[in-house]
Amino acid sequence: VEVVSCEDTLGTMFAALAWCGVLAGARAARSEPPGTWCTGGPAATFSRNEWPIVEPVYTHTTSVPHGELWMARHPLGNTSFPVVHLSGTAYQRGFAHGTLLRQQVIDFYDAFWDYLVAEAGGNESAVVAMILPVVQDSAPFVPPHFTAEIAGLAAATNYSREKILWIHLFPETTGGHCSMLGASGAATRKSYSGKVLQLRALDYITADFLSDNHALIVYHDGEGGGFVNIGWVGTVSAVTGVNSAQVAISEIGVSNPDFSFGPQASGRGIPFNFLLRDILEFDRSVGEAQRRIAEAHRTVDLILGVGDGKAAATPEDPAFTGVQYAHTQARFFNDQNESEIGWINGGNVTGEWPGHAWHPVVDGVVYQGMDWLCPTWSYPLGQILQTKSRIGALDAEFVIRDAIQRIQTGNLHVAVYVPSAHTFYYSFSVGSGSSDRLKLAYQRPFLEIDTQRLFAQRATL
Repeated sequence: VEVVSCEDTLGTMFAALAWCGVLAGARAARSEPPGTWCTGGPAATFSRNEWPIVEPVYTHTTSVPHGELWMARHPLGNTSFPVVHLSGTAYQRGFAHGTLLRQQVIDFYDAFWDYLVAEAGGNESAVVAMILPVVQDSAPFVPPHFTAEIAGLAAATNYSREKILWIHLFPETTGGHCSMLGASGAATRKSYSGKVLQLRALDYITADFLSDNHALIVYHDGEGGGFVNIGWVGTVSAVTGVNSAQVAISEIGVSNPDFSFGPQASGRGIPFNFLLRDILEFDRSVGEAQRRIAEAHRTVDLILGVGDGKAAATPEDPAFTGVQYAHTQARFFNDQNESEIGWINGGNVTGEWPGHAWHPVVDGVVYQGMDWLCPTWSYPLGQILQTKSRIGALDAEFVIRDAIQRIQTGNLHVAVYVPSAHTFYYSFSVGSGSSDRLKLAYQRPFLEIDTQRLFAQRATL
């Protein structure tokens, strides 16, 4: 069985940019299949992840105004990663971040840029030509706290502020194959008293510039809370994270959309990774996040998930919402109506997957495997989730040990959130320099992260 990843695609990115969703001007509305269904699929057999789930060992190393650096050692993963604590204004946060990790941040930016240029056949002008339209079109929509934080990073590292912004905008030009789920109510009634369980599995480039630079960036709000950006050194935008109000995010890039997404924008709006970061920083419920998404000037096609560990899992107080995120509309869906949108309900053109047989309703669970129209991943994900959700016992351990192993998702990093318990489970890839045989995130030992401990983890901040 063929296994396809976005990393494979990025190898020929500049020859076939459209596959990964590059913004190359306005596009027409999506047409009917054929041509919109994903290909490949997970291996037919899989091994459970039997590694013990452990807590990291934290050590405080450095303090600067408005920032602290701690190192988290993985007791089983043969690695460690920085935990950066930040406070103050946006500029002060950026300056502290850049001061604490100056050389690593510089090396990360250089390696990121060098990778893009290499993928363009050594043609730096092609990279600039790809990113500049996004820079220009998004400029009126980028909130000033992002540009201020980037300015702080640039000042501390003496790195080009312009290039830092370009690196942050690069995700607008590509799409990754990722997976998500949000389970609550009947599906978690025994495991978490009906509270939400959420998955964010990131499948993207696993090159060393990302795999060697994982980090937790902890933003403190001055009142004992804040949010955790689960990402990389030197980054201010977010694609994975959770806040002290128990709100968590998931995201999937859409490479296989259908007509229901409508016309593709040309980048005139807020970059999606900036909007997701704003959800973490400012929103305290699913409803608040829905309003932010609905009112935003949106750009690319995505599937988002937003969960709330406080919510009662009722229509009036949803614990999780899926989002069909597109330029012209944002549709919010739940476990019962997810399969009614676009070609999820229509079946594929060959008749191999009639109706929505490939995306069966799983009570209490919103789920999506790898893309929008992706039977070969979504169907087995739904099938394995049903084994636990039907008895109300879907939990983080099952997702880690069985569900993501079944569809082999989360090559770069994986976060499994249990927000009501102030906990997420985290695994990340390692680079080519690691002696570990298993290098992809979903294959590796998971860490249990206590967010309350992170928000209290301040030596001098």
